[in-house]
Amino acid sequence: MAKYNKYKKQAEAILKEAGITNVDIRIEDHYNGDYDRTDYYICGYYESWDQELRCHSALIDKWFDGVGIFSMFFTQRADWLKATTEVKKHCWDNNIHPAMYKAPEVVKEVKRWKKGDPKDYSEKCTYWANRVKEAEKTGNSERIEYCTKRYAYFANKQLFVNS
Repeated sequence: MAKYNKYKKQAEAILKEAGITNVDIRIEDHYNGDYDRTDYYICGYYESWDQELRCHSALIDKWFDGVGIFSMFFTQRADWLKATTEVKKHCWDNNIHPAMYKAPEVVKEVKRWKKGDPKDYSEKCTYWANRVKEAEKTGNSERIEYCTKRYAYFANKQLFVNS
C-alpha cells in the first residue's frame, strides 16, 4: 500500500491547485473474495448535498491511467464542492448537475463619477507619459505623435480640474 502513496500525493496536489480543500484522499485496500486477493483503490471522500459523506474511487490495477482522470471528477465539480450545503441542496432540487454548477462571480465595485465630482486624471497622464517615452525609444513617429496627443489631452483635463 505504501507504493501507492505517490498517487495520493499527486491527487492532493491537483486538488490543492484547483483550490479544493474539502476532499479527503485515501488509499484503501479491499479484499476481493472472488479472486482471493487484495485490491487497492484511490478514494476521495466529500460531503454531498444531504451532508452525507460520499466516495469517488478508482481501482489501482494495470489499467489505472494515473490520478488525472480520477482527480478530474473533483476538479470539474470544484465550484459545487466549495459551495454551502444550501447551494448543493438547491442544485439537487433543481436537477443541476454538480459539474454544471458555476459559482456567481464577485463583481468588483467600480467607482462612478457623479455630475459635478472632480475627476483626477493624474494616473492617465502618467500612463501616457510612459507610453510617449516607450514610443521615443522605438522611434516610431506615428506612435510618438499619437501618444503625445493622448498625453496632452489628459494633461489639459488635469489642469482644468486643478484650477
